[in-house]
Amino acid sequence: MSAHMVPIGEVVDFIGGGTPSRDVDHYWNGSIPWASVKDFKGPSIDSTLESITHDGLFASSSALIPAGHVIMPTRMALGKAAINSIDVAINQDLKALKPKTRIDTRYLFRR
Repeated sequence: MSAHMVPIGEVVDFIGGGTPSRDVDHYWNGSIPWASVKDFKGPSIDSTLESITHDGLFASSSALIPAGHVIMPTRMALGKAAINSIDVAINQDLKALKPKTRIDTRYLFRR
């Protein structure tokens, strides 16, 4: 069996995130974990320091990322990556890798 290299964009879509307005109190402290670079403490994201509400999710450009995806910072903490073990919304400094085909997420994580 041989393997060949392809650009990562051929095997995954990149999903971006966003931040709800901090000026709207009812967007924050809800039931949806909201990940930022501060939550990268190891190879998995099992909890987040902040959370948002459903209104906050829909009022921002954030996306709800189902558990089991590789998430990586794009501006701060470059080179880090984690797999989310919980569904999370992500901020604009993060990207989630959504496989276009059946691919083992652990393989993507290990690069």
